[in-house]
Amino acid sequence: MRHKIERRKRSKIDFWIKTLRWVGLSGWFIIFITLFMVGAAKPRDENFFDGYLKAQVVFSTWDQQTLEYCFYMMVAGFCLGSAGLYINIIRHRRKTDEYRISLILLALISFLGIIKYLFFL
Repeated sequence: MRHKIERRKRSKIDFWIKTLRWVGLSGWFIIFITLFMVGAAKPRDENFFDGYLKAQVVFSTWDQQTLEYCFYMMVAGFCLGSAGLYINIIRHRRKTDEYRISLILLALISFLGIIKYLFFL
């Protein structure tokens, strides 16, 4: 007599799925912080408070040190996105598995930011 052994695959979330989720979240967190830093590094226009009250120092050029930190953060975002994409490709075995679009966008946006920094700034 044959006994049917019932196995439930994927009864709980796999370690790699959790890893992909955290890689994506941390990568996007880095990208958003980088966007705020780029906003802080850009030159400021003189306004009423700057001209008459001397409230802030007006910068006429980009802050190069802050942009360099942004470059390193974009490299970190690209590495996280690429590593997550690699894990996703290796893990993609079943029909129900899917590629995470957020990791692809994370790597692409970081790569474009790196290219912009290297060639246009």
